[in-house]
Amino acid sequence: MGDIASALPRLYAVNDDSHNDEEKMAESGAGRGDIKAHEATYSGMIGLLKYGAVACFILAFFVIWLIA
Repeated sequence: MGDIASALPRLYAVNDDSHNDEEKMAESGAGRGDIKAHEATYSGMIGLLKYGAVACFILAFFVIWLIA
């Protein structure tokens, strides 16, 4: 048991080179996509979740009404 506990800090150690990768990615301009496409996808997903939640509540109410 002592061997596993002593290995845990090494598993979660932060690599010093990880920050350099983030800086390189930010400097390269990666991630500058089409904002309008992202907004359309986001609004579509929010609408799907909103109407899906309403449908689930109606279905759950109907099932509870059938059982009662």
